[in-house]
Amino acid sequence: MLVLTRKERESFRIGKDVSVKVLGIAGSRVKLGVKAPRDVAVAREELDSHERSADGNYSRFQACLAERDSLSAYQLYRNKGFVPTYDELDTLVRLLGDRR
Repeated sequence: MLVLTRKERESFRIGKDVSVKVLGIAGSRVKLGVKAPRDVAVAREELDSHERSADGNYSRFQACLAERDSLSAYQLYRNKGFVPTYDELDTLVRLLGDRR
């Protein structure tokens, strides 16, 4: 594991496309900003594995998007239990917009 020391407003890069900046420090809490391409999912580690697999909702959500079933996908998203990627949310918004 690489360990870095950064001050407020300093940043570091992960690969060519991901940048992480220290936005603020308050006591023992550090506020980070992450710039990443839309196809890179960014989530807190404790949410990623737990919420993506919650009750299979994430798999059903992906299937609804693939079948262009926007209402079912939206209902699954509203019930949460998982964290969709930016591209998945973008697809859902476009599908809902097509219904108008």
